Amino acid sequence: MARFLDFDFLDLPSESDSLQTLGAISFTATVRQFPMRNPWVYVAVPNEYIEKLLPYRIGSLIPITATTGGSQWETSLAPIGKTDPNHSHFIPLKAAIRKAESIKVGDKIKISFEIRKK
Repeated sequence: MARFLDFDFLDLPSESDSLQTLGAISFTATVRQFPMRNPWVYVAVPNEYIEKLLPYRIGSLIPITATTGGSQWETSLAPIGKTDPNHSHFIPLKAAIRKAESIKVGDKIKISFEIRKK
């Protein structure tokens, strides 16, 4: 049994499974900011996409490659907590991406992502 940091990888779908059939997921969302010191800026992922992605979790994160505008970066879908009943995960928008795409909190952006291949 392959184990790393107490996560069991035997239950992950193989690359020949539905990973290839998932393809890119795209949606439009409002850019938000968590209410804390040095807050993260993010877009919330609609729950309708999350259920089919849960088998690809590693711990509580789902590794993805995200794209908005002309920028692409590796990141992870992270749990948003119980504060938003319509969204269980979010995509962090790092400062370099926001700067390159002139993104500000409150903007509506189109974003897409794919499960990151191992």
